[in-house]
Amino acid sequence: MVKCCLCQKKIKVTSFGWKEGNNALPLKDGRCCDLCNSTKVIPARIKKLPFWNRYEWDLIDDEEFEK
Repeated sequence: MVKCCLCQKKIKVTSFGWKEGNNALPLKDGRCCDLCNSTKVIPARIKKLPFWNRYEWDLIDDEEFEK
């Protein structure tokens, strides 16, 4: 059983049999569940893109990841 390194919940097996979850970088070096991937990891990756600073959008709260 693999646990999400961000929320500590069990990572569910996908419909096609993948049970290792998603890469949690840049937030943590480990595996994460689909929910944390879509709500935390992907927004963090987008925020690190070079063009991000040209916009005033803020999809994630940096304080959320300092906990």
